[in-house]
Amino acid sequence: MQRRKITIENSPTSLKIRGEKGDVGFFARFFGSNPSERVTLKLPRQISLVARGVNGAVTVGEIEGPVEVHGVNGQVDVAQASGSAEIHGINGNISIGLRQLDKDGVSINGVNGNIELGLSEGLNVDLEAHGMNGSVSSDLPDFVLEKAKHGSYSAHVGSGGNSISANGINGNIHLRRATTP
Repeated sequence: MQRRKITIENSPTSLKIRGEKGDVGFFARFFGSNPSERVTLKLPRQISLVARGVNGAVTVGEIEGPVEVHGVNGQVDVAQASGSAEIHGINGNISIGLRQLDKDGVSINGVNGNIELGLSEGLNVDLEAHGMNGSVSSDLPDFVLEKAKHGSYSAHVGSGGNSISANGINGNIHLRRATTP
């Protein structure tokens, strides 16, 4: 970490970790020596998680709160979230377990990769997907695909419910049953 400045800011309601882009010089860049960090945080389960501008994988355990992930160049894996999820500008595959959804539901936009959504038993949702270069599939017995035409899909699980919205996806969306801890 001698070549890169890391800033950690905390307050009673947030924790921010930032790494400034370091100038490693010509020879270090040419021979592949780029500074990188691996950050591991142990946080309470009851949080609202926001991750932005990450150049690498984001792996999150089970949380009891909403999740927001923006601008990630790598895989995103969230074992469990509840409430709502907002996923935008991801260059990599996404896997999210959803325990429950509130009225804000799930919004997924601008993803270059496959999306796997694990739904808890008894979770009823509506799915709308537009501008997709891929398909929508599910192994859930109560999944009904209502429309599949020219990159637009409409479906529901169970009796339908809060919304899962996906736009501008270059990959497939798969719905499955979430694994129980």
